[in-house]
Amino acid sequence: MQVLWTLSVFICLTLQGYPLAAQAQLNAEEKAIVATLERETRCYHLADYACWSACWVQDEFTCGFVAHSGNLYERIGWAVMDKAAQQDMQGFRDSGQQRNPGDVEPLRTNFRFKFSGKRRAVVHYDQYAKQADGRCMHTKEIKFMEKTAGEWRIAMMSVVAVQEPVDCPG
Repeated sequence: MQVLWTLSVFICLTLQGYPLAAQAQLNAEEKAIVATLERETRCYHLADYACWSACWVQDEFTCGFVAHSGNLYERIGWAVMDKAAQQDMQGFRDSGQQRNPGDVEPLRTNFRFKFSGKRRAVVHYDQYAKQADGRCMHTKEIKFMEKTAGEWRIAMMSVVAVQEPVDCPG
């Protein structure tokens, strides 16, 4: 929990004072990051492991922190992230919970980007993801991104639910 608290404080201080970017006004690097986020979500829900894993930095520092829908977990290191994702995806296949491609495109708003050189960035945004009942889960998400081999990849994620499912916007 101390790691999560420290990361949260650092992220909030890092993002303080940076203006929101409308998606239509994103620059090329920001659009490339958003494309990675969209691809990662789509591939995860379609249980396409090869596609999903290509969106991630794969080292011992890769981590994820999630607090929503009664779940609270931290996964630190690619080996842990990888194993958990493969189990999740197998569960999707076994239970028939894989989704159609059109059903896995959440609405993302209120992007904030902070770049550190040409290879690292932090992005913060709101996400509204449609649930099985047609309502949306509203989450606040933060991703640390690294550019490797010319592609933006996720190095760290933090996902916190704002509230239980709400009516989907727009």
